[in-house]
Amino acid sequence: MSKITKAAYSRNQLSYSEFAVKHESELADVDDILGSPAGDSSKPLTLAQASTRPNRPPLPPWMQELKRTALFRLLAAAGQENCPDALNFLLYFWLRRMGVKIPEGVFVEPRGTPGRPRRTPRVYNTWIEIGQPPVGQKKLAVAIYGEAFKQAHAADRRRMIDRCRQAVRRHQLRLGQNTST
Repeated sequence: MSKITKAAYSRNQLSYSEFAVKHESELADVDDILGSPAGDSSKPLTLAQASTRPNRPPLPPWMQELKRTALFRLLAAAGQENCPDALNFLLYFWLRRMGVKIPEGVFVEPRGTPGRPRRTPRVYNTWIEIGQPPVGQKKLAVAIYGEAFKQAHAADRRRMIDRCRQAVRRHQLRLGQNTST
């Protein structure tokens, strides 16, 4: 996101207190449904206060039915198995599917796979597209690295060719193909 967009986003962002004032009746309805504890939830409670709090009412039947769906079973499993990425993805997908526009920064990007970015499938697909030239030659490396290959020194070019050759071989092994090409 550019700096201009961030600045405009921050200016137009509504605080929770402003939101609560604007939607007071809807929040009261949600409070009735969910049985949220009364009072300011941002302040910590003493043990005596927590033990004297009234119990929450049972969930309405439609929410109990919703809890029995695969989505909520998966959300529960993501919480029990300590997988924030799964919980994040499922909540995001569900809210978007329900038509909710999610403000920037609410959900975090899922973590990628550890290590360097995986390029093997892209290299293999490029190799197929250019007619499967011998992998020890420069044609594939030129197609993958482009101008960087052309400007590289001889040792760097050999490394680039070797990386492409190894990527094609790895992908062929994954596919169970003969690697003698």
